[in-house]
This record gives sequence, structure tokens and C-alpha cells, in this order.
Amino acid sequence: MGVLTFPEIPLIEGEIVFDIRLSQEQREFRDLARKFAQEEIKPKAMQRDLVTEWEKRVPWDLLKQGSQLGFRTFVLQEENGGSGMSDHITSCLVAEELAAGELGTAYYFMLTARRARDWFELRMTPEQRAYFLPKFVSDDLYFTTVAIHEPETDFGFDFFTETPPTIKLRTQATPQPDGSWIINGTKAYQTVGYLAKLIVLRAQIPDGTVQSFLVEGDAPGLSRRPMSKFGRRVGDNAAEMVFDNVRLPLVYARPRPADPDAMARERLAQVGLGERMHHQPSQLSGGQQQRVAIARVMIGLPDLIIADEPTSALDRVSGRVVVDQLKDLAMRAKCAVVLSTHDERIFDVATRRLHIEDGRCFEVPIHYH
Repeated sequence: MGVLTFPEIPLIEGEIVFDIRLSQEQREFRDLARKFAQEEIKPKAMQRDLVTEWEKRVPWDLLKQGSQLGFRTFVLQEENGGSGMSDHITSCLVAEELAAGELGTAYYFMLTARRARDWFELRMTPEQRAYFLPKFVSDDLYFTTVAIHEPETDFGFDFFTETPPTIKLRTQATPQPDGSWIINGTKAYQTVGYLAKLIVLRAQIPDGTVQSFLVEGDAPGLSRRPMSKFGRRVGDNAAEMVFDNVRLPLVYARPRPADPDAMARERLAQVGLGERMHHQPSQLSGGQQQRVAIARVMIGLPDLIIADEPTSALDRVSGRVVVDQLKDLAMRAKCAVVLSTHDERIFDVATRRLHIEDGRCFEVPIHYH
């Protein structure tokens, strides 16, 4: 067998020259993947294939060992805990070598690595990155998945492809007044889905568009069961995911405010509690707790606010501040406020007033002074 050699290519001014030779770093990392696949993954593949219990077929030892060799994180920049090899050639070299050992095991590493730079370095906000990246880098068993496919739609589209307008996802994300989201729906055949500790979920929001949301694998309300995929018995890692009223904190959701802490401080300041941001509920009076509830509502900029006796525990000045803030919110967010109250001091903020007495409801004219 002959050996291919690549002589130095002279650069000619005005010409574009593509040098396709592998760098020393690429060759070394490829060889490391080959050695790991041939000496660790392949010899154990047949033995694992004969195991009938699903969780005992998961190559936990190989996943941890491969992570320690860098096959999960190599695409990240060095300052973020990776090797800085985010080019496609290196990814293809590593994928080829690991898959030669056993395809399912390779999937764990390559699908997670493929997404790592895109998610943690390019798409996440600074706050999201500060929360998720340390977990990802420090945990050798921190794998990721994308939850897209739904059993009802029978449509498997790629994360990087726009959802066709004819496809209506059944999984719904509903915004809450405090800025969080509630997720309901089912996803199926998500590769690495049964073990993933971070899930990027595609869900439909109320305006009909599809958005991406970050969901942690241990989120309350998320249940998973393993599913089989043809040709991946050893690394049989797919799952059906059921999201049952899964609440996503403000910091996880996309879209989301650029700085949730700053928004929280601003809203608390608007109701006169800026200096009490880090107080516990037990350290607040009843009136202060009521003002915190108003601040939470104001974060989400909702379409409708229903306020039941919002000034009942407040003095005259504080009550007026809260009501004025509700009015300001309604104007800025173009939302409606339905306010029930016995407090005659705030009747003047209403644009329409209804009076209920003895089971009867009638409109009361508003006289502006």
C-alpha cells in the first residue's frame, strides 16, 4: 500500500488555495478516538447486545471514560472547558472513529458535542450560560437532546430547519404572569432522550409560532420511558417524553428578558420594595407581600390581569402606588385589567365601572374631575 504525501503548496498572489491536510492536533485527536473505539467500545459491544434489561445495556463506564477524554466537550473554546476544535472536519473524524466501535455509543458523544458550541456559546444568553455551562463541563454524564418529533404529527424535522407552516405542534408553551412558561405535550423517539440532563424543546406558543425552550432532565412534571431505534441496540437511548404542566423558570425560557434580575429589581422598585429584593416572605408585612405579588405580575407583561382587592392590605399611599402601576402596565403592555374592589379611593382609575349588588350587575357612569 502506498503512502500519500502532500508537498508544500506555494501560495500565488491572487489565488485562493484550500489546504485539506489535517493538522497535528486533528490527527492526534482522531487517533485518540480510534484507540478508544477499538480498545474500549468495540470489545464490549457484543456483550452488551445480549443484555435484555435496557438500563444495563447503557455503557455508563464508556460514557464517563469518553467524557474524560474530551469527546463530549471538544468543540467548546478552551476558556469554556473544551479543546477549541469546533470545525466540522474534526467532528466528522471523531464521529467516524467512534461509530466504527459501536454506533449507539457514538451517538451519545456526537449529538451532544455537535450541539455544545451552538447552544452554550452561541445561542444561550449570558445568564443561561452561567447556569448551564458549569453543569455541562463538570458532569461526565451530562448529555443533551432536542425534543422535536411528536407521535401525533409523524414529522421528524431537524432542529436547524424551520418548522413548516403546515405543521402544528401539539406541545404547547403557555406564558405565565410572572414570566415563566408552562409546557404540556408529548415528544417521541428523541435520541439520547432517556438520559439527557438538558433538553431543548420545540413548542408552539399562543401566537402560533414555534419557539425553543431549555428544560432540565429532572424538571417536575417530566416523565420519560425508553424507546428502541433500529440498529442501535447497545446504545439504545431514545425516549418518549411527556411534559405535564412542566414549569420553566424565567432564566430558562426563550424568548426571555435580557436580564431577569435587573427586571425583578426594576419591578420591585416600582412598587417601593427595591431595597427588599433579597428578603424572605416571612420578613415582609402583609402589605409588602401584596406589592410583591403585583411586581410578579408586572414582569410577564400579560394580556390580561385579574386583580382581586389589590389594595385591601395597603395604606392609602401604597394602594395608590400599586393601582397607578397597574394602570401604567396596562397602557405599556396594551393589556386589560379587571379589578374587583371595595376601595372607593381608586374608582377613578377605571375606564369602565360595573357595580354588583344582590346578584345584579349594572354599569355605573364615570365622572372625571
